[in-house]
Amino acid sequence: MVTDYLRNLLQTSNYKGELKYIERDLISLLDKSNWDIDDTAILNRLKALRQNNITIEVSDFGAGSKRNNGTKRQISNIAKHASIQPKHGRLFAALINKFDIALAVELGTSFGIGTAYLAVAANKVITMEGCPNIASIALETFSEIGAKNIELQIGEFSNLLEKLQDLGQKPIFVYIDGNHAKAPTLAYFEYFKKKLPSNSILVFDDIYWSKDMKAAWQAIQAEPFFTIDLYRVGVVLLNKRKEPLALRLRY
Repeated sequence: MVTDYLRNLLQTSNYKGELKYIERDLISLLDKSNWDIDDTAILNRLKALRQNNITIEVSDFGAGSKRNNGTKRQISNIAKHASIQPKHGRLFAALINKFDIALAVELGTSFGIGTAYLAVAANKVITMEGCPNIASIALETFSEIGAKNIELQIGEFSNLLEKLQDLGQKPIFVYIDGNHAKAPTLAYFEYFKKKLPSNSILVFDDIYWSKDMKAAWQAIQAEPFFTIDLYRVGVVLLNKRKEPLALRLRY
């Protein structure tokens, strides 16, 4: 991972070809001056979670945790290592605002910090979490920050996705932060690629978390779409191109 991080810092793309207007708009949001997000309540909640040393029982349907493979984990430890970084949450909210996206879908609620950022901008958020104990803490997050536009579903993602209704014709924002293995990650990509309207945005978390995730991300980048590698997350614009365009940008 260290090698990948250094490569990302040193090999940022210097693309001089023609970009679609929507691709230029997406890149412009990497400039934080284009954000207008009030996340005070979210940051206070994140701070409280990071100071909470209560241990909970965790059921994990995905690739597990690199730091703790046991079923008992401290809330503070999960919050420190599994919760979204605020700068990424702000970026997601800015993307939703910029592209006038009404619905956001999230795979992997965790304690609801990422969900909360989506809820700041979207009219509705559908979020999915596999572990009931983690989901209960997420519900506390939503209550504490006053978010009433979130629908939390508990279960295995594959089962929940089967029940997901028609998503309509307007662009949708999807944040995928769960089951960090190659096969399910590519399965989620294929599912949303076929189901989502054009100009929807897919974001994959932890794209360098493992060799498996790196391979999955490289396969996604080879598809005929516009993608941005921000090291921690990968952004995919579901707007078909003649050829794939994959940028690596510092963030």
